[in-house]
Amino acid sequence: MPVAIGSVVKAGDLLAQIDPLTVLNQYNQLLAALQAAQANVAITSAQKKRADELFSREVIVAADNESAELGAANAQAGLAKARADLQIAKQALDDATVRAPSAGTIVEQDATQGMVISSATSSASGGTTLFQDGGSESNPDASAGRRDRRRQPHPDMPASVTVDAFPTVRSRVT
Repeated sequence: MPVAIGSVVKAGDLLAQIDPLTVLNQYNQLLAALQAAQANVAITSAQKKRADELFSREVIVAADNESAELGAANAQAGLAKARADLQIAKQALDDATVRAPSAGTIVEQDATQGMVISSATSSASGGTTLFQDGGSESNPDASAGRRDRRRQPHPDMPASVTVDAFPTVRSRVT
């Protein structure tokens, strides 16, 4: 975690590097599974083509031809699953490197080195918040989840005040 509260970051700066060992191993396993699924599709497609030819010449029965067709369909389904699994693993691997989405100043650090966190792609709760960004003077609306920190106040800035007891009454102060 090369940044801390008060750090000024540019878009794309490294905020945190999460240990990628587990997700990298999973990605590599699923890449190998994808390659095996691609080979399975090639083999079952060739078998289906041969079975169609043999069936057309009445060398094999319909059940054998249907088995070849089912094998080819199952291989296609396996390939689709392998592609989807690899895409999810790739996202998890990408999530291990956390970069600043925009320029700004780190105003809050919710995670510390060594803390167990959850990924937004693998958690129903949306993952663990690592940092809060207060935006920047050039882009005050770049706040990451902090709507009340849109810009630094200055003496001539107008403001609105709402009191919880009277939420429909707004007072504008200049």
